Amino acid sequence: MTEAAKEAKNKYKREWRKNNPEKVRAANERYWEKKARGESEQQQRRNPNSCTTDKPDS
Repeated sequence: MTEAAKEAKNKYKREWRKNNPEKVRAANERYWEKKARGESEQQQRRNPNSCTTDKPDS
């Protein structure tokens, strides 16, 4: 991709983000929720005997 094309693409994306802050916010929230879910699943796979619930051991 040429420098001119990169600059045009970046300019378009900056303008889009500026004009659609609610969509950017929603996309960021989905990203971090998905990332957190993935990390907790990985943690559970690494240590399947650990309990990740908030229930106390009785």
